[in-house]
Amino acid sequence: MRRAFRCLYGPRRWLPGHPPYREIELLLPLAPRPQTPQDTLWPLNLPYLEPFLQGWLLHKHPPQGRLSALSLTLRTFPTGLARLEKVGLLLQSDDRLPYDEEVTQDPFLRLPRHLRQLLQQTLSAPIPYAYIVRINDYYPSTLAESWSWTALWTEGRPFPRPADLTESAFPPRNLTLHLRF
Repeated sequence: MRRAFRCLYGPRRWLPGHPPYREIELLLPLAPRPQTPQDTLWPLNLPYLEPFLQGWLLHKHPPQGRLSALSLTLRTFPTGLARLEKVGLLLQSDDRLPYDEEVTQDPFLRLPRHLRQLLQQTLSAPIPYAYIVRINDYYPSTLAESWSWTALWTEGRPFPRPADLTESAFPPRNLTLHLRF
């Protein structure tokens, strides 16, 4: 009976080594987001991501709305390497809505080859501005908390329990990902 309940709950998330990887969702904002109106650094990403986004939007036909962010789901390992698992696109369908919605999320390996190569070239340079919006099954509640998690991750420091995290007032800039494709 205990084994069955353990299977239902899944792996414990905040104990060392459980699971041996972390699934991190990184958000690259491309417009003001309704959840974070104090965020003014999103224009840094527009010239950086424009070639990939133009190619992807020709391939995908998302619903009408304002493009608000690109999400990257990474699987990170204790060695420091990260593997890109999924790429998602977020839109804000109406300015009156207090949120944006993920309209498409594709596994990286299912993208057309030319888009994979373009994304690899894009991500080989340091990312101007991005922050963590999910670590396994935990979602940071504020932008400052997201910046703190991102700073810890890019510096290679261990993650504390969420209650023990001290929030950062300054966003990390020019993130370098050590991706394995």
